[in-house]
Amino acid sequence: MALTTEKHLARISTAMQRDLRLLRPFRELRRRAWSQFVGFHYGDGGAPDKVPVNLLELAVSIYRRLLAGHRPRALVTTDDPDLRRLAAMFTVRLNELVEEIDYQTAQQDVVTEALFSQGIAKVGITWGNEHELQGVMHDAGLPFVDSIGLDDWVQDMSRTRWEQLAYAGHRYDLDYELAMDTILKGTDAQPSTQDRRSLWGDPPLSALSSGGDVHGQEPRDRIALWDLYLPAEGLVITINAENLEARPLRQVEWEGDERGPYHRLSFSKVSDNLMPAAPVGLWLDLHELANVLFRKLARQAVRQKTVTLHSGMDEDIDRILKAPDGWAVRNDRPRETQEARYGGPVAENMAFLLQVRSMFVYLAGNLDTLGGLSPQAGTLGQEEILSQHASERVRDMQARAAEFSRRVFEALMFYEWTDPLRDVMVTRKIPGTSIDVRGRWSPQTREGDLIQYRLEVEPYSMQAMPPAAKIAALGMLFDRFLMPMMPLLQAQGRVPDPDRLLSLLSTYSNMPELKDLFALVEPYQGGPIQERPRQSPVTTRNYVRRSVPGASRAGQDDVMSRLLLGARVQKSEAGPALEIP
Repeated sequence: MALTTEKHLARISTAMQRDLRLLRPFRELRRRAWSQFVGFHYGDGGAPDKVPVNLLELAVSIYRRLLAGHRPRALVTTDDPDLRRLAAMFTVRLNELVEEIDYQTAQQDVVTEALFSQGIAKVGITWGNEHELQGVMHDAGLPFVDSIGLDDWVQDMSRTRWEQLAYAGHRYDLDYELAMDTILKGTDAQPSTQDRRSLWGDPPLSALSSGGDVHGQEPRDRIALWDLYLPAEGLVITINAENLEARPLRQVEWEGDERGPYHRLSFSKVSDNLMPAAPVGLWLDLHELANVLFRKLARQAVRQKTVTLHSGMDEDIDRILKAPDGWAVRNDRPRETQEARYGGPVAENMAFLLQVRSMFVYLAGNLDTLGGLSPQAGTLGQEEILSQHASERVRDMQARAAEFSRRVFEALMFYEWTDPLRDVMVTRKIPGTSIDVRGRWSPQTREGDLIQYRLEVEPYSMQAMPPAAKIAALGMLFDRFLMPMMPLLQAQGRVPDPDRLLSLLSTYSNMPELKDLFALVEPYQGGPIQERPRQSPVTTRNYVRRSVPGASRAGQDDVMSRLLLGARVQKSEAGPALEIP
C-alpha cells in the first residue's frame, strides 16, 4: 500500500510533532537520571553538583549484571520427533549468528535503557551496500540488532497498548554523500543544517560528554532522517528530520517479522498508559536526597573549628597556643581560658542520611543481598532464604528480559530461515557423547514456511555465571543428583572421568597447579591390604549451637542512628563493627 494522499502524510506529520512534545518530559527525566549516574566529574555536562553517594550507579550496575550479564543463547525446540535434527541445527546456527552480530552488546544497552525509561531494539537486515552506512557491525546480508535511545525515538502516544500503535520510528544520521548514492539515490534530499539541539529544542543525552556542543562543525555533510513503521499499511517510510511535512524520501514494504522492526522492553507497566514507570525514576528522589544530605554534612564538617577563649593577658594565650602537647604552661587566669567548638556535622542529619540510604536499598529490592554487599542474617540458612525472597523482583524482571529476547530471537530466526543464499556447514555435538555431527545449512534445508515447522525458541544464559558459581553448581549437582544415581550409572557403564573433573576444577578455581597434585601410577596389584583398626562404634559427640548476632549493614545503620540521636545501645546489638564500651 502506497502513501499517496497528502492528507495522510499531513496527519502523520502532525501526530509526530504532538508525540515528540509528549515524550519530552520522559526524555528530560532520562537525561537528569543519567547525569546523576555519571556524576559531577563526567565531561562538562554531568551532574550540576557533586555526587559523593552514587546510589543510582550502584543499583543500575547490580541490576544490569543480573539481567544481562552474559551473552544470550537460544535453544530451538520442537514437539515433532522428525524435526529434532532440524531444531538442533537451527540452535547451533542461531547461536553462531548471535555471536557474529554481537547481540550481547545490544541486549545490555536495551536492558539499561529499560531501567531508565524503556528499551527499544530495532531488528532488521542489511541489504547490498547499505553496510557502508550503518557501521562495522552491519555486514551485508546479515541481520542486525540495534538499541535505540529515547532521544531518537517517537511513538504513537494516543494509544494505550504497544500492539495498537499507528506508527513508531527512530531518528538517525547518515553521511550525506553515501546516503545519496544508496538509499536516497534519485531524491532531492539536502544535507542537514541544524544540530540535534536545534531539532529537539533541548540538549540530547549525548551532550553529557560534550557539554552542549553536540556535533559542532562536522568534517563531512550529514543528513538526519526518520524511519517510521506503519503497521496498518505494512510500510516503512523515510522522511527528512528537518522537514516533517515533506513527502517521504523512500517507502518500502515491510517483509520481516510480523511484529515489525521494533521490539520494546519495559519493567513496570502503568495501566491505560503506554509509557512505563522506569525503576530509575522511582529511585531518583531518594538518590538526590541522600546526596543533598551528604553535601550538607560535608559543608558542616568543613566549617567545624575549635578555638580557645580567654580573658587574660595576650602573653598567656600565646604560651598556650604555642606549647607542644604535654607541656606545662603558666596561666595567671586558668578558669577564664577554655576551648570552644563551633560547627561540625549535625547528628540528626547524619542519622537521617543513614535512614535515607537504608530506604533506598530497601525500595531498590534489597541491594545488599542482590549485590552481595553485606550479610543480612545471622546464619547461612537465613541468608539463603533472604536471597531467595529478594530475588522475586529480579525474577520478574528477568522473565520480562527473557521474553524480550525471545521476540528478538524469533525475528532473527525469520531472517536466517528466509535467507536465499545462506549455505554453511553446521557442527553439533551429540548429547552425552564426544561425537560431532556435521550438516549442511542450505536453502534446501530451509524449504517451506517457517511457521509450518512449529519450532519454538527459548533464550537462556543471559545471567553471568562466574567460575566460583560454576564450582558451587558442580558440587550441588554431584551431591543432589549424580551421587544418588551412581549405582544406576555404573550399571550402564558410566563412571566419572577424574581427569576431566580435575581439569574443570583447576580451570574454574584459577589454580592450574591443581592437576599436578595427582600423578599417574600403575594400579596396585599386590596382596590384600591390611585394614587399620577401626574406631570404636560407640562414640559420644556434643553439638553446641550458639546464636551470634549478625553485623549486617542495615543493623549497623540502625545502631548508629540511635547512637547519634542519644539513645542507649546494648553491646550485643552493635556487632563486631561497632564496638560499644
